Amino acid sequence: WEYLACSYLLSGNLFARIVRPSYRLSDVSGLQPLDPCRVRVLQLRTGEVVYEVQDAATQGTEIVLAADMLHVPALGFDGLLGMSPVRHAGSRAMRISLAAEEFSEAFFTNGARPDFVIKTAGKLSQEHAEVLLQTWNQRFAGGANRMKPVVLTGGMDITQLSMTAEDASLIATRQFQVEDICRIYGVPPFMVGHTSNTTSWGSGVENMGRGFLKFTLQRHLVKIEQELNRKLWPHRDSYFCEFN
Repeated sequence: WEYLACSYLLSGNLFARIVRPSYRLSDVSGLQPLDPCRVRVLQLRTGEVVYEVQDAATQGTEIVLAADMLHVPALGFDGLLGMSPVRHAGSRAMRISLAAEEFSEAFFTNGARPDFVIKTAGKLSQEHAEVLLQTWNQRFAGGANRMKPVVLTGGMDITQLSMTAEDASLIATRQFQVEDICRIYGVPPFMVGHTSNTTSWGSGVENMGRGFLKFTLQRHLVKIEQELNRKLWPHRDSYFCEFN
């Protein structure tokens, strides 16, 4: 079920084949989770929906009837498939978050300080400039080397460049990306440890947890309950399943 939940939240569709002891029986002996990338939803001319499942080992395909398939789509359901929140809502926010993380790594790897220029009164050849740059990176790049003294000869001087507003707002950008990705899934930021703008204890968190259950989880849980009851007990009103 954890795999099915991840499939539902990442790809926008939950697929699980209903395993029966015999094709003559309607009893259910188990559920087989399926990779959403290996399932195609097809609509026949009669309007009936069937599922084409690809076997990971043999690469062969098999047609599964809708009565033998649990299918829970996410938001954006068009009658065949749900939409992936990652692909349709979170791709740009996640790319920005990854870019900010890569920039942060490079920023702190190089001593967490702004760039600077090395000036010299004379003219350096291309070869000498490359040797100087390589030697400087070997000796002074990285946080462990940032406090080492620098000895310059030949009339060289260092001019430090001021930190731009974009560099200074790096932390704020990364904090906003946490909230942006949480917003895609309707998850309160405090549930992922982001408590900068909210209390992290007491009745405030308790009420937000209730709100998370009511406004976020409920719409997912109801769909799963309905699909299970519709497919597992189509003609039995005495049995049903629900989330506690």
